[in-house]
Amino acid sequence: MRLMTIAIYRLCIPFTRPFRHARCHRHASDAVIVRLEDRDGVRGYGEGLARPYVTGEGVSAMIRFINTRLAPALFELDFDVHDDPFEWVQQIGAKRAAGRCTQTGVVAWHAAHCAVELALLDWALRRTDRALTDYLPPARTHVTYSGVISADSPEDAASLARRFVTFGITRLKVKIGTEGDEARLQAIRNVVGPSCELRADANGAWTAEQAVRQLARLEPYRLTGIEQPVAAGDIAGMCRVKRESGIPVAADESLVTRDHALNLARRQACDLFNIRISKCGGIARSLDIAAIARTYGIGMQVGAQVGETALLSAAGRHLAASLPEVAYVEGSFGTRLLSEDIAEDNPAFGFGGEAPVLPGIGLGVTVDERALDRFAVQTIVLNR
Repeated sequence: MRLMTIAIYRLCIPFTRPFRHARCHRHASDAVIVRLEDRDGVRGYGEGLARPYVTGEGVSAMIRFINTRLAPALFELDFDVHDDPFEWVQQIGAKRAAGRCTQTGVVAWHAAHCAVELALLDWALRRTDRALTDYLPPARTHVTYSGVISADSPEDAASLARRFVTFGITRLKVKIGTEGDEARLQAIRNVVGPSCELRADANGAWTAEQAVRQLARLEPYRLTGIEQPVAAGDIAGMCRVKRESGIPVAADESLVTRDHALNLARRQACDLFNIRISKCGGIARSLDIAAIARTYGIGMQVGAQVGETALLSAAGRHLAASLPEVAYVEGSFGTRLLSEDIAEDNPAFGFGGEAPVLPGIGLGVTVDERALDRFAVQTIVLNR
């Protein structure tokens, strides 16, 4: 079975509240959706979010890469319904991984590959009337999400922290590396009390020396971890912060490719991998990085892209549910952050951050085409 149509949607979905960290200030989702369709009208959907300061991909460049580099090859694919859909998609991804990124400034075209991989997987599974859980068996029935707090004013941050705790979520990540870090953490700690677990994310804002000094100043707020304290390429700095701060260090922007994972692991530069599916290039590549983490005894966090829709949230849920051990899970905010989502179902977490495994066919969510059209600011349709 071959694909007949490929559609690429550039979305702009307003947030219910702005989200800010050391590298960016966002008011809307800029998700890119890929829709594949065969001659029988069976469709598959995937999503990726470009982050220039992480993978080097801008949204326009990502769309151009899908349009000119990935889409032509998709029309050449032939899926046999007797094949294993998950293995088939993994094999396609492995072939693409053999080619090195040569464009200056681009670490990897991972957001583009992720959107295409998820769309292929969703389509192939729907063609065979199967669910992703059939091939990526869950190790648990529910996933528990952490709350995430933007680099807001102390008053706004404390207000959101209070709402999280009232909703039963007592593990929070706070964005720092901006002005007012200490006041923000103090305000949050005051309202959540001593039993709430707080960890922080600097998004690479500091040098190693600054990180060690700042973390010492923030010691009264009892942080249980610091994510990406230094710039992505400063692995020596990561090692120093890990060694001198006494706080577990998580790698995020430093962890994009398999080679990054191996380098971080071999140099013992971090205690935790933040595996984000779009950043890491899809589920298959994320599973590969998770395997490296297990081999080297590194903890795992399944992270999210700020502004992701139900599609990427569903993929993250499947990944998190399948891992034997996972320290933290983020994402699935749904309409708590987006003014509207693009799925007919609601995959957002519930009380206590709890969310069930998604057993439906494909990725487990049904896309609302009207919402997709409504929030698309650019649509490219390619036909065989």
